[in-house]
Amino acid sequence: MTGPIWGVRELDIRYKPLRLPLAVRSEISGPHEAARLAAAVLADVTVEKVIALHLTAKHTLIGVHVVSVGTLTAALVHPRDVFKAAFLANAAGLILCHNHPSGDPTPSLDDQAVVSRLFQAGELLGVELLDAVIVIDPCEGGSYYSFKDAGALR
Repeated sequence: MTGPIWGVRELDIRYKPLRLPLAVRSEISGPHEAARLAAAVLADVTVEKVIALHLTAKHTLIGVHVVSVGTLTAALVHPRDVFKAAFLANAAGLILCHNHPSGDPTPSLDDQAVVSRLFQAGELLGVELLDAVIVIDPCEGGSYYSFKDAGALR
């Protein structure tokens, strides 16, 4: 006699490199380069969109992951979604970037809470959150806010 048959999922992980022309060198050495890349990826986006830049231990860019596409004023970001892609990319660290369609790069209280949560998760999981950058459309002046530069990355 056989027992019950349980539904089990088989996970097939594949790495498929995609070559994209980027507005920066492959090494992201600071918030300015991360902001330039994020602004290029997020240009003309009219809702909040969150991306993660995956980096090696030497801060070489190895991937760009779209974490979330939200509404005019918010985007849902969960550590599980951010770090799952970082693990699959074998990233040593990441920079979280998102836009503010309002044209004001000042972080909201929600932005601050999410970054704090991701920072703590990264410490626990061994994938360092190197920075979180908020950008506005380059056509609107291209300014950005870096949590690391502001001393708010914790």
